[in-house]
Amino acid sequence: MKRFKNIILGILAAGMLTVAAPVGGISAYASSAKISFSDPSATVGQEFSVNVKISSQDGNLGASDVVLSYDPSVIEFVSGNNASGGAGSVRLVGTMDSNSTKAFSYTLKFKAVQAGNTSISVGSYEVYDSDAQAVTVSKTGTASVKVKAPATSSAEAALSSLKISPGTLSPAFSPNVTSYTAQVGASVDKLAVSASAKDSKAKVLVSGDSSLKVGANTVVCKVTAEDGQTTKSYTITVNKLDTVDVPSEAETGAETEAVGTTPVVTNGLDVEIDGVSYTVATEFDAPCFRKDIRSLPVLMAVQRSSVEMAMT
Repeated sequence: MKRFKNIILGILAAGMLTVAAPVGGISAYASSAKISFSDPSATVGQEFSVNVKISSQDGNLGASDVVLSYDPSVIEFVSGNNASGGAGSVRLVGTMDSNSTKAFSYTLKFKAVQAGNTSISVGSYEVYDSDAQAVTVSKTGTASVKVKAPATSSAEAALSSLKISPGTLSPAFSPNVTSYTAQVGASVDKLAVSASAKDSKAKVLVSGDSSLKVGANTVVCKVTAEDGQTTKSYTITVNKLDTVDVPSEAETGAETEAVGTTPVVTNGLDVEIDGVSYTVATEFDAPCFRKDIRSLPVLMAVQRSSVEMAMT
């Protein structure tokens, strides 16, 4: 930025000299300009060029400082005239080489890293005319970049596994089934999604798995194949309940079992449990009991208790 300030000071000095010159030598005021790009295409692994031009529409340019943005996962900046950067941004600096500079032109070299469609756009800019007055940029274009996959790249875009936590997918996961449902309790705000692609070179992107609201929520797992063109989406409709706990299959089975084992008294001392009939004894043989409970009062108490249980 210090360098850019020095450039502006130089332009101001040049402007003062121009004022002292005859009227015919005064530079025209550049009220507006535009930034344009070329639209290249390449194959993964190849280097390619992008042309960027900042042009005045009605005057002369004095200086410019423009920052471009791009997706570093698809393309990689290599080099360029009056350009520096990397990791997603490139800075372009332009200075006039005469009092009649109408445009600043740049040739940027990139390398195609991954197949897909991407763009190079203007993040920020400062453009000045030859009198160091700010120029209005009326149009900022965008470079559309198409990166093709090698001819041998895979078009496989299926998942090999899909799991969520908490919750269970319904139906059970299958690579060919793309729609699922699940249920979570009111305390669950984020769903942990584990998705693995069949092809290790495919990309998996999960969306909608956080900030879950009560009711239906849509979680999408999008798989993009190595070729960058073939895609497949798996959708999970997650129903968030307004209660904290979600009954598990084990709990549901336990409740069903408990209902099935409830004793039913059919007639007097006859009892039916799980479809099997039993008869409660009204007489007891003393030798069947321990010596300490063989007294008659105890035997009578056991008999009375058994009868009452059967009649309840």
